[in-house]
Amino acid sequence: MFGKERYTFNQTWHEACSIAHGLVKEYEIIPGDRVSICMRNSPEWIIAFQAITSIGAIAVPINSLWQAAETSMGWMILTANYLFVVKSGSICSPVTIYPVKC
Repeated sequence: MFGKERYTFNQTWHEACSIAHGLVKEYEIIPGDRVSICMRNSPEWIIAFQAITSIGAIAVPINSLWQAAETSMGWMILTANYLFVVKSGSICSPVTIYPVKC
């Protein structure tokens, strides 16, 4: 439940599996890769976390309210391989994954 939105476990799991498939096939993410999640608290955050951890990758949360200097420092410390960002308000919209050289 999020605002007026309601999701069943099956809906969230289906979305997570779909995204997980893309993470493996398109981005070749493997178990042990660190994937950052940078978004506000929402159902999309949970779905991203489920997708990342379901393939054995490590979910690395980043505070979406950080300013540029904080984000830069966070990147130096976190050493994630990928950054997971939802550009709009819905996980069903295009998701952007940014490969990051560490």
